[in-house]
Amino acid sequence: MKKIILFSLLSFATICLAQKEPSISIPLDPETKLYTYSEVIDASEKAPKEMYNNSKSWMAQKYSDSDFIVDDSLSKLVDLGSFRITSLIGAGLVKIPFNFTILYTITLGFKDGRYRYIIDNIKTSFGDSDADTPQTLETFASSYKEMEIGKKRQIKFIEDTCQILDEKMKKTIKEIKEGVIGGAIKKNDDW
Repeated sequence: MKKIILFSLLSFATICLAQKEPSISIPLDPETKLYTYSEVIDASEKAPKEMYNNSKSWMAQKYSDSDFIVDDSLSKLVDLGSFRITSLIGAGLVKIPFNFTILYTITLGFKDGRYRYIIDNIKTSFGDSDADTPQTLETFASSYKEMEIGKKRQIKFIEDTCQILDEKMKKTIKEIKEGVIGGAIKKNDDW
């Protein structure tokens, strides 16, 4: 009887101490197991060449360069994008800010009546500089596994950082949709 009670208590303690996986809102591609944003958009009112030209102008303005990969058939554009985010990690009663540069690849494909965007190869780089060694988002999302102490805090930090990244990426996707159909970014000249 004592063995059963002891076994039950140990099992209960093990279950209570088990760590949960982070809950990440970023879409995970079931085939590649990589975090990827992708969508096919109906654009029956636009010709592929027009969407291609609009996207090329949008990318040049959005990313302040024209160093993207151009497909000679005018059916695909590939560029590297980045943005910065700040996430907070709890350290007792204090929250410490961490600055990240988020790097990603954006691919736009065009066909009659539709286009597709794919945002993948997402990486996080600590600090405000692209010179830091980036790590894949998948590596960042599983970084809590290496920790002995502070796993719960790290899981919360991963979830919060990925939530901020997801919100910023959704704004970028909205800009993509406007850029492909409407052309370049409209700048506010009212100052």
